[in-house]
Amino acid sequence: MKFNLLTENTNFRRLFGAGVCSNFADGLMLVALPWLATLMTSDPLLISLVFASNRLPWLLLSIPAGVLADAFDRRLLVGRMDIFRAMAMCIIFILTLFAINQNSIYYLIGLAFLIGCAEVVRDTTAQSFLPNIVAADDLETANSQLWSAEKLLGEFIGPPLAGLLIAHMLYMPFGLYVMLMFLSAYFI
Repeated sequence: MKFNLLTENTNFRRLFGAGVCSNFADGLMLVALPWLATLMTSDPLLISLVFASNRLPWLLLSIPAGVLADAFDRRLLVGRMDIFRAMAMCIIFILTLFAINQNSIYYLIGLAFLIGCAEVVRDTTAQSFLPNIVAADDLETANSQLWSAEKLLGEFIGPPLAGLLIAHMLYMPFGLYVMLMFLSAYFI
C-alpha cells in the first residue's frame, strides 16, 4: 500500500487533478446556479427547479451511466463530458452577461439539467476508471484521497468562494467553472 500515489503514479495524479477541478467547479455551482435563478425570477417554484433539474440526473441516469462507462473508452468519455459541461456553462456565462430576465430562467433550467446529466456520466465513469490505473492494494488509499478532495472542494471551499465571487461580479463563478472544466479535460 502506497500513501504517496500522487507522486509515484502519473495516471492517478492526472485523474486526481481532473477530479479536483471538477469537484471544485461543482462546489461553485451549488451556490451560483440558485443565486442566478433568484436574479431571473422571484417565483420559488422556478428557482427550485433550477437546483432540482441539476440533481435529477443522479436519480435518472446513475445506472445507465455505468453501462456507458463500460461500453466506451473511459478516458475519452470523462474528457468529453468535461468539455460538454464547459460548453453548456459558457451559455450560462453568456446569460449572466446579457440576458438576466424572467424568460431566461427556462434556459437555465434546461442547461442545469444537461450539465447534471454530463456530471453523472463523468463522475460514474471516473470512479470506474480508478481500478485501471492503481494497483488493487492501493485502491483504498486512492479512493480516500479522491473522496477527501471531493468533499473539501465541493462542499467546504467551492460554495463560500462562489458567494465571494458573486459579490464581486456575478459572472465570475461561471467563468471559473468553464476554466476548471477545460483544465479537468486537459488532465484526463
